[in-house]
Amino acid sequence: MTREEAFNRLELPQGTDLSEIRRQFANMHNDYRMRIDNAPTPRLKQLFEQQLEDIKEAYTFLNDSDNINDTDSLPRTKRTYEEQLQPPLQNTEDNQGGLDEAYLFFGIKQGEDTARINNSIKKTLEDLQKQAGQQVLPAAKMIYEKELSKGNHFKELIFQEQERITALQRELEMQKEQERIAKEKAEQERIAGEKADRERIAKEKAEQERIAKVNAEQERIAREKAALEQKAKEEKIKAEDNAQLKQQEKGSQQIAEVKKEESNKSSNKWVFFLWALLLIGLGFGVYHFTNREHSDDTSIFTEDGLYGFMKGKDIVIPARFESVESFQDGRAKVEVNDSTFYINESGKMIELLGVNVPVESESQTEPEPESQEKAVPPANDTPVPNINVDLEKDEAAWKIAGQANNVAAYKSYLQSYPKGRHAQTARGKIKLLEQKQNEVPIDMDQYNKDLQWAKNMIVVDGCEGCRENPTCKSKVIDRLKNALKANPSGKEAQNLLNCLTR
Repeated sequence: MTREEAFNRLELPQGTDLSEIRRQFANMHNDYRMRIDNAPTPRLKQLFEQQLEDIKEAYTFLNDSDNINDTDSLPRTKRTYEEQLQPPLQNTEDNQGGLDEAYLFFGIKQGEDTARINNSIKKTLEDLQKQAGQQVLPAAKMIYEKELSKGNHFKELIFQEQERITALQRELEMQKEQERIAKEKAEQERIAGEKADRERIAKEKAEQERIAKVNAEQERIAREKAALEQKAKEEKIKAEDNAQLKQQEKGSQQIAEVKKEESNKSSNKWVFFLWALLLIGLGFGVYHFTNREHSDDTSIFTEDGLYGFMKGKDIVIPARFESVESFQDGRAKVEVNDSTFYINESGKMIELLGVNVPVESESQTEPEPESQEKAVPPANDTPVPNINVDLEKDEAAWKIAGQANNVAAYKSYLQSYPKGRHAQTARGKIKLLEQKQNEVPIDMDQYNKDLQWAKNMIVVDGCEGCRENPTCKSKVIDRLKNALKANPSGKEAQNLLNCLTR
């Protein structure tokens, strides 16, 4: 050690008087003893003891150089047994330490209550800050500031660990909550489905009972009405009969006794007449009831050589068919313009059975030369009618196919008229109808619902984290597949599914 180093350790300029050296050493010695006694951490205590030994060494060096040694009377420091067991700490700026050292620095353990951890960290940092502010010597102040910086670093490590643990706990709680919600939803849907089935069955049963009651009531009213009408008719006939009998009695009193036999004959005639009226009335009633009962039946009538349908006395389908069959199961087979099809009770075609028009085959062989000669037009250039296409029948068949407006009707038209006027249009109609039948309905509400659920699950750890978690991966893949069923062209759902399955 040189004199310059010794003066620097005592924080004195070179050439300072020995008395001033002794006074400075005594002040620094007392200051370091107080620091050692109040050190908040073992490391600081060890550093202060080392620095105290350094200033003692410098003071002894200066005294020896001046042939003076009075350090024997000064108090000495010694290390305790526990301090000797502790390994020496490196006093470097890069020694920040790990999580275990951070817990040891603040005197806490991992897994303790969050409030206790926060209080211990706060108290330790406040003590370091307070003691650093009380230091006068720059070296001591620098040591406290380094410890304070290290404490702040340890504080960040502990807080980051707590945030990580909190995030994991939150994720587990969210996953449990989602599972609970899914179970509750499934249970609610099951209960709602059972309730809907019970309500539907009860409603159908109530409707059947209501219809049965209505029918029974209508039958009862009809019977009572018929009985009342019959009774009224009988009373009317009886009243008329009584009136006629009274007139006969009055006439018989005025006729002489000699015409009594004629009066009796006349009376017999009147009785016969009344009975005839009664029989006529009963016959009219039976006819009326029978006619009313069967008035709803559809019957066939003919007009100008064509056939139609009527209910009772009302014409429901005018006579415009060449041949018809009776209605069965709500439809009747008819024929018009050499075409056969089914109609409903309103007269609308519901199924085309065929067009009975002979059509020349496309693969028909060429005519014999002799027939070609017969087909040559006469010399006077009289036009020969086109025998390949019957425009009138073509239009009639196209009209029938248009009324049906289905694939079978248009194919039947093409089968009968493959080169007809409307053949190209019929093929386009068939293509559009088949495309419409093959269209898959898109449910955007269900797609957005499943996609949002999957995104909420992935947002915690990202696609890679969810792929490493079997539970998250399987559930999210199922929901994404369900979303693609609702919207097969959903690009976002497909991208997420590719990320999870690659």
